[in-house]
Amino acid sequence: MKIGKFAQAHHLTIDSVRHYMEMGLLLPDKKGGQYHFDSQCSEDVQDIVELKKYGFTLSEIRGILYKKRLSTSIDYDKDRNYKAQYIRKHQQIQREIEQLKEMESKLQHRIEEISSTESSGTGHHGVNVNALSLLACPDCHQPLVLKKCQIVETQIQSGNLDCQCGRSIRIEDGILFSDKSKYGEYPFDDSIEQFFENTSPEFKYELAKGFRWLSNKFRNEIDANAVALELGVGYGIFLRNVYEALSEHNVYIAVDHNIQLLKELKEVLQGLEPSTMVILICADTLDLPLKPDIADFLIDVGGDATQNAQLLKEVDQYAKDRSALLGGYIVSDCPPHLTDIEEHIASVNYTVVEERSSQQVPRLEEDGTKIGEKNNVQIYAGFFKR
Repeated sequence: MKIGKFAQAHHLTIDSVRHYMEMGLLLPDKKGGQYHFDSQCSEDVQDIVELKKYGFTLSEIRGILYKKRLSTSIDYDKDRNYKAQYIRKHQQIQREIEQLKEMESKLQHRIEEISSTESSGTGHHGVNVNALSLLACPDCHQPLVLKKCQIVETQIQSGNLDCQCGRSIRIEDGILFSDKSKYGEYPFDDSIEQFFENTSPEFKYELAKGFRWLSNKFRNEIDANAVALELGVGYGIFLRNVYEALSEHNVYIAVDHNIQLLKELKEVLQGLEPSTMVILICADTLDLPLKPDIADFLIDVGGDATQNAQLLKEVDQYAKDRSALLGGYIVSDCPPHLTDIEEHIASVNYTVVEERSSQQVPRLEEDGTKIGEKNNVQIYAGFFKR
């Protein structure tokens, strides 16, 4: 019987049959360049299927089949031969069950520990009243007046910030909203869980390396009274990595136009004591309710180069003359290229202090939808100063 008919007869794929042959589980005869499978091969497949049901690995099954084949000439008794193997496997499974029970108990204990501390924060994260001095009308840059507000401790939960020119910025559920911004969808996945599930291991590896390097730069450079402005906070990955490095005198302004992502980030902040001022703003980058010259740090990480680097000129008004820039960009094969990004950064008078680039890696998992050269990207990270 040839390989195709043999595979079909035993409900196997041809690749599975070839894999079994490579491992020595099947020993067909080769005649004239083709393999021929006999009744002994069929019996071996039956043994493989049976032993797999009992939890034996293919390597273990190979050892059992070797013993069977070499014992055939001396009154081979399948049941007697297999009994010792079954006993050993049963003992192994019993040990694994005990180990799993122990792990289950530890996991349950850890879950209970986490659950008992989940609500330790105040649960009132909002716009800190002390950060109002940093806000201004996006149109005329005049001060904003807080009206019709609800404040819990120092956190503004709701209200309106009105300008004399007629512009109004609302605060809803502790988040600032620009009334002229278009609240779009995030260009990638809707949640950080989907992001981790859909992107390739190589991409996550290079992105994690870039974020760790940028996070360490931020921790080493941030001053006690510095104001940081992050453009396109997304999932809040960078903020989560540097939050503990922020002092009670720092202000971290996180901007994104996707309200769902900001609400999820707010839930994370809810469980923390609001000693650090984190201001969440749902607005387009070109319509920020901020005063000029307030940011000591501009943070522009994790986004596509086509969307981020070119906006630096537009947001430069919010950065101080001696500010620093942390930039992390996903560069594809399409323009803008890495040299274009460097030119955009240089155009706003930032000089490279240190930079690094990853190798080309696939961005998405190979699910048959977006794979190919256009899927390859490069992670560019840099620390810049004026």
